[in-house]
Amino acid sequence: MAAVEVADKIDTIYALATPSGRSAIAVIRITGTSIPKKLLDELVLQKSSRGVFVRKIKLDDYSDKCLVLSFPAPDSYTGEHLLEIHCHGNPVIVADMIALLDKFGIEEASPGEFSKRAYLNKKIGLDEAESIMLGIQAQNKNDLVSLENFRTGDLGQRALKISLSLESLLVTLESQLDFSDEDGVSDLEKDEIVKNIEECLFELQELVKNYRPIRDLEARQRAVIIGPPNVGKSSLFNRLVKEDVAIVSNTPGTTRDVVRKTIVLEGIEIEVNDTAGIRSGKSAVEQEGIEKSYKALDGAKISIWVCDPEHVTGQKPKTDLLVMNKVDLFEDRLVPKGWIPVSAKTGEGLNVLVEELIERLNVEENAFYTSERIYGNMEKAIKVMSSVNNEKDFYEISAQNIREALILLKQIYGDFDNEKILDQIFQKFCIGK
Repeated sequence: MAAVEVADKIDTIYALATPSGRSAIAVIRITGTSIPKKLLDELVLQKSSRGVFVRKIKLDDYSDKCLVLSFPAPDSYTGEHLLEIHCHGNPVIVADMIALLDKFGIEEASPGEFSKRAYLNKKIGLDEAESIMLGIQAQNKNDLVSLENFRTGDLGQRALKISLSLESLLVTLESQLDFSDEDGVSDLEKDEIVKNIEECLFELQELVKNYRPIRDLEARQRAVIIGPPNVGKSSLFNRLVKEDVAIVSNTPGTTRDVVRKTIVLEGIEIEVNDTAGIRSGKSAVEQEGIEKSYKALDGAKISIWVCDPEHVTGQKPKTDLLVMNKVDLFEDRLVPKGWIPVSAKTGEGLNVLVEELIERLNVEENAFYTSERIYGNMEKAIKVMSSVNNEKDFYEISAQNIREALILLKQIYGDFDNEKILDQIFQKFCIGK
């Protein structure tokens, strides 16, 4: 790749790449076709300097000793000049460091802007960019395993191979259509064209068979506790999250809003939701809480219906797990088939409930995931290539179908010039990536 030309105008951006809050170290990333000279002077760096440097950066009335990583263009993640400032993670220091960058006219990056620049500068393909995003969003080891082929570029390489085969066929077809009277132009019979298309179609169908779209990762790993009032839902919630987050009371309707807490069960990250009790004859305020309870169920990976022994005889709801709470108060009560007996008060049976949660959260073995956009493009390409025609203009229509399929496939691994769609892809990224 040729060196990036240094622009006269400042188009440099920055982003805090580490989570907000107090930490040992905070990382601020900076990139642009040019880095303001005043900032380079402040850091005692030359534009061409490459490496790791220890620098004491002067802030308002104090200074902070930092590590500065310098990656001159074009050999950086973005293909532009890129700096990383590793300062101490005191929120005051971070705020003052950002204020210093603002003073130099450097603007805050939008979500995914670093990766978008990397893509536009041909440092990464579009499939690689999306795989980075999904890899960051992965909530457990199983997610990362399922994304491995996508993250390593295997899918993009296979799509590229199919594209090259189709391009070769298209060149021959177009030569045949445009220069049929010329010497040296080879003719393809209809059966041969169909055979070549079917071979590419088979390869693409195998891709679709082996991959599936990964939808909302957060929704996939969300468990919602639901049930009648006063059956111990909030107590069970507090047990699961090992913290007194939800208010516990004998008064019906205490929980009015959805209470959320993220926990980790054997390496699996899961958001547990405590909801308002479901009952009839409620007030307008309670009704709002109940509506939020049902809304929380939308897209949840697991729903947990909780009752006490007095309510389990009612109609079984359509939920994933049935939990009979307060078994410590009803030791002689028979536990119906399909119900998990627990005591939120004593912890009895909680290990069984956790095991059931973990089992249901685990992803399928040998399942590979990709982004919704890429999976959709593969399905559209299959539909285009599967269209059969016996018209007299078979050759023209076949050439057009191949062109359409090529556009869809190339959008998987690289060629994409729709700015609106690109923005939609990259805005899902974290700020600083």
